[in-house]
Amino acid sequence: MKTKRVNVKITKGMETVIAREVWQHEVKCLEALYGAGNVEMYKKFEHYTPEGKKYKVVNDKPVVHPITEVDYDEEFGRLQTIYGMHPQQNIPTIEYVYGKYEDRRMEKECNGEHENYAPKKTNVNIEAQADVDDDIDVDDDMDYQEMTSREIKLFLDEHGVDYPSKGNKSVLIKAAEEFDRGVEV
Repeated sequence: MKTKRVNVKITKGMETVIAREVWQHEVKCLEALYGAGNVEMYKKFEHYTPEGKKYKVVNDKPVVHPITEVDYDEEFGRLQTIYGMHPQQNIPTIEYVYGKYEDRRMEKECNGEHENYAPKKTNVNIEAQADVDDDIDVDDDMDYQEMTSREIKLFLDEHGVDYPSKGNKSVLIKAAEEFDRGVEV
């Protein structure tokens, strides 16, 4: 059966949110256990360190997971083991969501969802993307003037840079720029 990985946030309580990467068909099992409103798919953005810098930057493009062929028999068994029995019903969670193993409903849904999938890459798209990539200069310094004091403080905190707690924006900018140059603050 064809499926792909997705990133989900599971809200387990007021203060507990778990981020996980699961198979797309697995989301329905999570919704059966935690409630449909408590499981949310989201786009994940990777972080990378620009050349010559000591901090990480968020990538512009989200992570794209490829469609993968998964063995139905093994996957049904894996989900049955992981999710166990449904809390309110007296049947396994996977059967509560997709029905009996013999019905192969999970396989039919997954294959139907991806049967018309074809990557939409044409020569024009590839050339346009190459032009965009050429315009990005990862060595550019961050423009701290455009950032708020709070944003600069968050940046400094994330990178373990000490700064005066009562410092104004110009002091924060100086600390951030020294961090960029590799100067110990």
